[in-house]
Amino acid sequence: MASASDAIPSRLAGEHSRRRDASHPWSRAPWLPTETSGLLELIRSRLDEPVLQRLACLLRSGQPQTRSSVEAVLPPLLVGLIGLAARPGKESRVAEVFEAIDESLLERLATALDPSGLECTQALGRQAMNRLVGPAAAARLVARAARYAQLDTTAARALLETLTPVVLAAAKSQMRARAARVEGLSAPAALPADASHQPIRALEPPCLPPDSALPEARGSSAPFRKHWVAAAVSLAWCLLLGYWALSPMSPIRRAAVFPKATSAALSLSNVGAQVEYAGVVDNELSRARVLEMLADRVGESNLVGELRIDARVPPPPWLGALDSVLSLARQPGVDLLLRGSRVDVTAASLNDGAGIVHRLRALWGDHLAIGLRDRRIDPMRLAELDTGAPLADLETMLGAWVIHFSPDSDEVPAAHRPLIRRVAHLMDRLPEGAVVDVCGHTDDTGDAGVNLTLSQVRAESVREALIDAGANPARLRVRGYGSQRPVAGNERPHGRSMNRRIEFVLRRD
Repeated sequence: MASASDAIPSRLAGEHSRRRDASHPWSRAPWLPTETSGLLELIRSRLDEPVLQRLACLLRSGQPQTRSSVEAVLPPLLVGLIGLAARPGKESRVAEVFEAIDESLLERLATALDPSGLECTQALGRQAMNRLVGPAAAARLVARAARYAQLDTTAARALLETLTPVVLAAAKSQMRARAARVEGLSAPAALPADASHQPIRALEPPCLPPDSALPEARGSSAPFRKHWVAAAVSLAWCLLLGYWALSPMSPIRRAAVFPKATSAALSLSNVGAQVEYAGVVDNELSRARVLEMLADRVGESNLVGELRIDARVPPPPWLGALDSVLSLARQPGVDLLLRGSRVDVTAASLNDGAGIVHRLRALWGDHLAIGLRDRRIDPMRLAELDTGAPLADLETMLGAWVIHFSPDSDEVPAAHRPLIRRVAHLMDRLPEGAVVDVCGHTDDTGDAGVNLTLSQVRAESVREALIDAGANPARLRVRGYGSQRPVAGNERPHGRSMNRRIEFVLRRD
């Protein structure tokens, strides 16, 4: 049940009564301003000298320090409000909060922040935060803002409550302008008082006319139907042949290749009695040594593949460990990838793969980075990893654990909660001086500064979840890298999704 403090009072919602149901246009609109950098610039453009003077009085500091504090607080506030308010089930609350926001606040900001208007503005901001994200999440936003801006909690809370209505007014203005652009219209210079009641048609899904309205199109498509059927059958046969060619039973299946080699690499796949290999090394001597070890361990008749030579790549750091790797990983269903100074293991059973990783790490952990290869391991499966060596399991979990986020969101996906609890429990076994870096990354969409903050906020969210599950805060450090370290291209949605991630690094300082 919502408390009295969660409700937006009618005196702040304007003179007209507002509808509070899910049919309101704001509730149908996805409150996700995708042009985050544009939203940030719109807010910054309104922070002129009179506004900064009002904020300086609020924080009891000079204008340069106030500007720095506002610049530090705005990105996490944007990320927090946008990410938390965009969760499913928040539509009616978003609509209610938007109804209480007047876009003209951006034009009369200095007046809204003078002593007579500040209390009302802060009340609206406080109630909007509680309504959108809840008191607990609002408290976390305040704590983050205090850290980023180096303010005490009271000052950070006052600043967030003051800026929240400004952010919401800017978001509402940006959404309305975007809707107008999509409609092919220019954004109106002024809106009537009841404009918020009008449907925003550009944000509604387009609909097609019924078939009965298209008799000519339906009739004209009939001659082509048999051609489409023939094309679909041909495509199905092509897909089946491709699947067979790439399946383990196919004699033409090939192991991974490395078209653009930047380091010596070797992939190995156990397929029945055979081992399929592919890779690239620096010279003929390295190639001869690799093939000799493969023949000794597997038998020359059981080898299928090709090993190229590229004088541009450095000598393989894994060459000295290859014999040990082959002796431990020679079992059906196990695949290996040795690239540069890293060895990645994939196995049908997660425990089997982790066991191989543990033994290899004991032999070569000081020289090579060794871990599980699959970066899409189900976190529920990973939480159940148990080889009887808790500390080794923790290291393997952290090396394989990757959390992917939705755009503009810092919410930790619920599927990772069991793994968070398991990791927090195992962290008690870390030796003295060992710490875990929680590293946040984003795609390259939007403003680089906002992306850097977003990566830090996501990492903070994961750190807070681990602490809530019982982890020692002193053992967790946050690192935000923004879009500087992609693992995939940002040209396609899948690549951008892969780049919006949290990774973990176990360090022994």
